[in-house]
Amino acid sequence: MQPNWPDLIRSLFSQETAFTLAVTILIVGVVLSYLVWRWTHLLLERTGIKSAIQGTTFERTAQRFGTSTAGIFGLLLAGFVYVGTLIVAFHITRLLNVELFWSRITGYLPRFFIAVLAIGCSR
Repeated sequence: MQPNWPDLIRSLFSQETAFTLAVTILIVGVVLSYLVWRWTHLLLERTGIKSAIQGTTFERTAQRFGTSTAGIFGLLLAGFVYVGTLIVAFHITRLLNVELFWSRITGYLPRFFIAVLAIGCSR
């Protein structure tokens, strides 16, 4: 059985300490997001993927917006890391009902992917 982390933290610490812990988690999330972004760029460059995707249609489109495919991929991964830390921090401070959040996300994502496929196939 999984422990209820917010209740456990609130029973061990005061409300102010739980808030401080959440802020610390957010700061660590920013640092981790940056490290993931840098690591993604280095990995794509060292493996040769960055040079292999140059000249593709998607890469040319990304360059028109002032970025690259590696940059977009790095930002997506860093964004996922930061959103994960936001969810943990909100859960600790009890600003987010995690069960309700995940039930809404799991209901939304299939419809989102079907819409993306419909738009992609219509072109």
